[in-house]
Amino acid sequence: MAPFLEVNQLACRFSAQPVLKDLSFTLAQQEIACLLGPSGCGKTTLLQAIAGFIPLSHGQIRLQGCLLSTPNGLVAPEQRKIGMVFQDYALFPHLTVRDNIRFGLHHLHHSRQQQQAIIDEMLELVQIPALAGQYPHQLSYGQKQRVALARALASQPRLLLMDEPFSSLDTPLKHVLYEEIRAILHAKQITALIVTHDKNEAFALSDNIGLLLQHHIVQWDKPAALFNNPASPDVARFLGREQAIHGVVATPDQIKTELGLIRLPPERQPWHSGTPLTVFLSPEEIALHKSTRLAQGKIIQKVFMGAASLYTLRLSSGLQLRARPTNGDDFQIGEQVGVQIAARYLVAFPRGEVVPEQFVQTPQRVTSAACYSGTLNGTTHKGAALNETRWSGR
Repeated sequence: MAPFLEVNQLACRFSAQPVLKDLSFTLAQQEIACLLGPSGCGKTTLLQAIAGFIPLSHGQIRLQGCLLSTPNGLVAPEQRKIGMVFQDYALFPHLTVRDNIRFGLHHLHHSRQQQQAIIDEMLELVQIPALAGQYPHQLSYGQKQRVALARALASQPRLLLMDEPFSSLDTPLKHVLYEEIRAILHAKQITALIVTHDKNEAFALSDNIGLLLQHHIVQWDKPAALFNNPASPDVARFLGREQAIHGVVATPDQIKTELGLIRLPPERQPWHSGTPLTVFLSPEEIALHKSTRLAQGKIIQKVFMGAASLYTLRLSSGLQLRARPTNGDDFQIGEQVGVQIAARYLVAFPRGEVVPEQFVQTPQRVTSAACYSGTLNGTTHKGAALNETRWSGR
């Protein structure tokens, strides 16, 4: 089956400065995908290119097989049947909620009665019928977001683009809207491409995620696969495993680290004995215990964070790590504690592939086979950490 959206070798430049380079991906019909990356990596530029707001310097964009953009020309934005929700929502301050939604219908030549029926449907769909007569300054950010979504969907777009749609919302409201918007997009059978810098937002919303670093898509994968099998050290760091400890393959089935031996399952032994590795860990993947039988560390800082405190500890080698254990134990500054790796999936790369922590160089495309995910502390983990609805990344 042909792709619904096809972006092929796309490049964009502003004043000879490259913003996107050799970028390719496809979306299937009714797929919800996220473009994830730090500020300045080109996410919004890509949405604007797909919408037809800016020209390409190289490559092609096709929607349902129709050529929309090339360096030699493009189809006008209003002729693409693409809806867009802007980061600031772009609501007209002098129009009511109802009339803001009506604006999305002005080019469809519906009768007044047909417009009213569509507007009423959209108000019900995003659960704001009581706000129809309100003006944008009278709305909360969450309500503005719903109005912007209703306006974009009113024109029955083939593709919906959303630029950082949740950046102004508080965390509890975000989690409510994640599920609501997924349900709305599925109900209307809309294909969507969403831009975000928040990995948890991408995990919760998307069927697939494209990670942009330094103007490239460095990995395109399902949320669980992206998190459990990052394609490079840069990807691992961006997704939260920013801490690195050195290790070496001690035997065909074990990695030796400062925090002890980690057993490799027989089916995943990609390295020879003596191979130096770097293991990448998030604070949640480091467990602390009141035990003297484990590798020891000294608590040098403690930050209360609600359900679990964030600890900074110093190992005997001088290496400092951050840990956010969830076993309920409480530790004090100056206390010696046992330290243990507690990751569901171990992420490691040959040491020569490690790059500086900041993204100062173009990430290399590394196959996920270079990364190991497997057995820790004698237990083989084969499943993904899923809740009932969406991948959580934890």
